[in-house]
Amino acid sequence: MVVGEFTEDVDIMILGGGPAGYAAAFALARAGHSPVVVDPRGVLGGTCLFAGCIGSKTLLHGLFNRRATLEAADAASKQAVTTLAAGLASQAKALDVRVVKGIARFADRRTVQVAGETVGRLRFKRAIVCVGGWCALDEGRVSPAEVVEDPSCLRGDVTVLGATSNAVECAAIAAAAGCTVHLDPDSDLLPGVPRDLVEPFERGLKKTLAGIGPCDHTGLVVDARNGNPDVSALDLHVTQAVLDDAGWIVVSDTMQTMDTRILAAGRCTGRSMWAGSAMRMGAIAASTLLGHHDAWDPNVEPRTTWCPPGLTWCGPDSLDGLQHITVPWGFSGQAVLRGVAGSGRTVLAWDADSGIVKGAGAVGAGSPELAEAFTLAIELAATLEDLAACVPSHPTRAELLGEAARQAISVG
Repeated sequence: MVVGEFTEDVDIMILGGGPAGYAAAFALARAGHSPVVVDPRGVLGGTCLFAGCIGSKTLLHGLFNRRATLEAADAASKQAVTTLAAGLASQAKALDVRVVKGIARFADRRTVQVAGETVGRLRFKRAIVCVGGWCALDEGRVSPAEVVEDPSCLRGDVTVLGATSNAVECAAIAAAAGCTVHLDPDSDLLPGVPRDLVEPFERGLKKTLAGIGPCDHTGLVVDARNGNPDVSALDLHVTQAVLDDAGWIVVSDTMQTMDTRILAAGRCTGRSMWAGSAMRMGAIAASTLLGHHDAWDPNVEPRTTWCPPGLTWCGPDSLDGLQHITVPWGFSGQAVLRGVAGSGRTVLAWDADSGIVKGAGAVGAGSPELAEAFTLAIELAATLEDLAACVPSHPTRAELLGEAARQAISVG
């Protein structure tokens, strides 16, 4: 319920306290501004913290690595979320970032109405929309976020719809919780990831699921597909910001919408579903408001999947036109001593003419932790020769990046 119709003037208002929202707020606060964040939870973190990135990964860690019960894994997950939420709140307080609990909708180009407990209307000079972008669900279905926040709903037969990381991680959680799980993908599993990585990953996943493929949707149905977003509640039509045909907010590379007062960042722009990208876009939006020259132009966007056996890919959606090599983890002393060499492998892709690395990825236990090294190699335009000449940290699974480069040079 809206309490009162009073209007408060603010300099910069941010809708949504997830990775894009708090990244923008913290950057602006460090530059001397006092942004106000409006979020339905009234705390920073968003779906990423409470369900997506932290909640689900902590749950996976408890179920698979610690072999904990669902109840114990859920308790540990919620404790991790509470700890990190407190850290964000402490940082916000230190930077004088105010967080208002409520659901906002635009009343006009410079005012939002807030359905909450403390504020009626906020009149802003500039605004950044960072509301995420989950699609609307059919009646009777739940989202992966709802499953992670209340895993007690997992019982009996579970059908998970989708082919993305969200889908396979949710399916793995349900299987570890003792459910009979069918994964019904709407495309090839993990689209945009080389089959050299997906095939061993899928073999590992099949060991925990009842089936992968079209099936009857019985029991609990979890919809983890990447559908069109639903931002209708924002009432953006009263502003000059526009949506594309799929429902995403149209922005420039500087996160500016078609309305000069309003920017947008994160998943609601349709540019990425990944939290790391949302944080980067939030920082770009802040930079734009500060009059700096920053823009969205990544050479690569890392993708990770944390359920066993684990996978990461940093590269293009297709290897067409590129050379690539696959190195089994039997070449890694670390993988052998940990007993994870059997299904592990590292893939390296490069441009045949220049030797510049265009893609790198791995499948196997701990592989998501390799994403940063892979991403840096591509962003810095490293060549095969650069990687081959690096002094490795031994014994690690990361050193297979250099081994792959040396093998590629020797056969090339």
